[in-house]
Amino acid sequence: MKLLSLSRLAAASALILGAVAAHAVPVALTSWTAESTPKLGDQPNAQWVVQPGGTSVKETTNGQPTFFYSDFNAGGKVITADVKAGSADDDFVGFVIGFDPGEATSASAQYLLIDWKKTDQFHNFAAPSTVAGSTAQRGLAISLVQGAPQADQFWGHGSGITELFSNTTPWAPASTYQFSFTVLANTVTVGLNGSTLYTAQGSFGEGRFGFYNFSQANALYGNVQVSPVPEPETYALMLGGLLGVGFMARRRAGHHRG
Repeated sequence: MKLLSLSRLAAASALILGAVAAHAVPVALTSWTAESTPKLGDQPNAQWVVQPGGTSVKETTNGQPTFFYSDFNAGGKVITADVKAGSADDDFVGFVIGFDPGEATSASAQYLLIDWKKTDQFHNFAAPSTVAGSTAQRGLAISLVQGAPQADQFWGHGSGITELFSNTTPWAPASTYQFSFTVLANTVTVGLNGSTLYTAQGSFGEGRFGFYNFSQANALYGNVQVSPVPEPETYALMLGGLLGVGFMARRRAGHHRG
């Protein structure tokens, strides 16, 4: 008996997650919570505005690192969400996994940060940030945040922010991107537009899912879909069914050729 290749197994898994997402429940954002790091002296306060219909939200100001997080824990769920950075500016949009209320300013915080920058850029933020300025790197990064980093540390991924994955691909103006997050007991798999980016090791499921913004005014977030991760037995049955369909298709193809 031939073993299934890793690439074919990954493809089958993607089909399963797609089937799960197709039956996901749309999420209203009206009971979500906004939370931010301290206001920066040279920027306005962050402002999250839920849009008509209640399923999308816009961060309207060029402000400090800020979060807009769910009223449910992320653990055991497949979550998809869209983000559009807008046509102006070139700063950060993103998401958080495992974020607990109060962690924007908590010394004991620990959560997963997915942030995405359009261009390389040096900046030195005003008080209350007291550390040196830094350069934000173009591209998408997945990082472990510990404690309460200051604005310059969020900006340049300094102390308190440990990168686990990064690339140099910028976001494109006025483009909508769909992210996916599969949150298991000890792993979080992050996907973008149907392709897996990275699987992070760690227990983040007891915290919330949320949006992240840093100095990117008028970024739009929404279309959140949530469904439970299939139980192992269900997953195995679904996988077996997909493989069986593939096997029968190959048999039929072979019969027609013969």
